[in-house]
Amino acid sequence: MSLWARITEEAKLSGQSSHWSDYRQGEKRQTMVLSPAYQPGLKSATTAFVLAAPGQAEKRAGRPAAGDTGATLNKVLAILHTRMPDQFRSQSKDDYVIVNAVPDIHYQALTGRTEGKRSDVCKPENVERLNHALAGMKLVIPLGKSAQRAVGASNYTGAVMSGSHPSKQNINRNIKAVGEDPGKRSTMRITGYANLLIASFRKGQSGSRCSERASHNTPPIDAPSRRVHPAAMDAPPPPTAHRPAEQARRDREAFALRENLRRRKEQSRARDAAPSPEPSATECP
Repeated sequence: MSLWARITEEAKLSGQSSHWSDYRQGEKRQTMVLSPAYQPGLKSATTAFVLAAPGQAEKRAGRPAAGDTGATLNKVLAILHTRMPDQFRSQSKDDYVIVNAVPDIHYQALTGRTEGKRSDVCKPENVERLNHALAGMKLVIPLGKSAQRAVGASNYTGAVMSGSHPSKQNINRNIKAVGEDPGKRSTMRITGYANLLIASFRKGQSGSRCSERASHNTPPIDAPSRRVHPAAMDAPPPPTAHRPAEQARRDREAFALRENLRRRKEQSRARDAAPSPEPSATECP
């Protein structure tokens, strides 16, 4: 039995729909349609949200991010659209790509859990599903640990805006709000949640620019620094009459720090040069 036939048969037996509507093993191509675990959004969409798993509300609605989670996401999008209009051109979640970390439906009465296991996220066929869903995206927003693990297991390398899961319970527990009016407290929490997402995006962009600038301006590892005598790059100078023991100790410590930094840079360059292993169930972030 082929991979697609086996997945389809398992979905039918479990009563859960799979959104792999057309899979051809030879061409590695699939046509993804609306389902509880996937929403294609607009044809021009380049921003995707990644959530944990479809639940009972998604099962009834036949689409992801339904119920309270979808309502919260729309409120957050209203803020993101105002603050970051280039990345969020619409205030409606229906216009964006939404994919779940796993395609299977989970809720307490059905499976005893609300999200898939780590091994489910890291299955090769699930990683392939995620790769197809995130292809062509310029910004991906994984919300929750399971979603972040899924994006890490995929081959997506673009901009990321990470955050916690947008459930009411999670937001009420982690974001404080004061006041007697429940509506104002809710607005304050939603605004705080959106601010955390924006801060995550800006932090990632700043880190990327700093890394790029450092890669262009940093001299070769073996090149001596302008502030360090060339002899210090090979060995710490011995104590002399003009260099007391305390100064010699500091020189040795500085030399050890430079050596440690040099080794770490060499290891980092070696890791970057090595080919990335294929994701598997045992090698998931």
